[in-house]
Amino acid sequence: MEAIPPPFLLLSNSREVLQAGRRLLRAGDNLVDDLSGAFGGRQLALEGVGNGPLPRNVDVSVNKGGDRFAIEIVEDGGSGLGKQKTTKRGDQSDFADATEEIVSKITGVARNTGANQEKIPGTGKGGFRTLDLKIHGPDGSLELRNSIIEVKGSNIKNGKFGADLSKRSRDQLKDILKYAEELRKNADSIQDPQKREKMKNIVVEVFTDLAPPTRGKFARLIKEEKLKIRPIPRP
Repeated sequence: MEAIPPPFLLLSNSREVLQAGRRLLRAGDNLVDDLSGAFGGRQLALEGVGNGPLPRNVDVSVNKGGDRFAIEIVEDGGSGLGKQKTTKRGDQSDFADATEEIVSKITGVARNTGANQEKIPGTGKGGFRTLDLKIHGPDGSLELRNSIIEVKGSNIKNGKFGADLSKRSRDQLKDILKYAEELRKNADSIQDPQKREKMKNIVVEVFTDLAPPTRGKFARLIKEEKLKIRPIPRP
């Protein structure tokens, strides 16, 4: 997809109505899928614009007019794949790094950086997911907190987990939850009784600026104490 023509129109094929507002979509996001997730729509079809990975970060605004939704590119990161968008909190990459650093410091869990990044099976590129913080080892989340940690920082004011978490982030979280479930299921093969019991009770912790979900699969997993949503203690 060479370019994104602003503005373009989005049609909703379902009874669910898109939420008007403004969101950031990143380079590499799939236009239809991630736009649908970001604005709460389902079964969406673009008019005159094909689906595909975005060539750059874009800030989009949705406004409803009759049965149509006007989607306008409000601001973008300039040309070039992967060029980072500047926000009120600074460069998006710096914002993500700073957020992960905050969570690393308060939990004591090391960031998952460098040449030997840990990966877990998933639906990401190559069939893997690379997490924000380490899982294994003495400075990993399993040892320190009996959990797998993911960081979902957001610069959306009063953002909500259900409405403002992108499809890509949802898919990442689903992969992490699936991996945690597999660890729990395989716990019976561990001979050490203390380690076996700990493995049976592994949880996924998501540190985020977004308000926790109140319904749906993620909300159910919170009630089952398999998922914990924690606020990011920003200075």
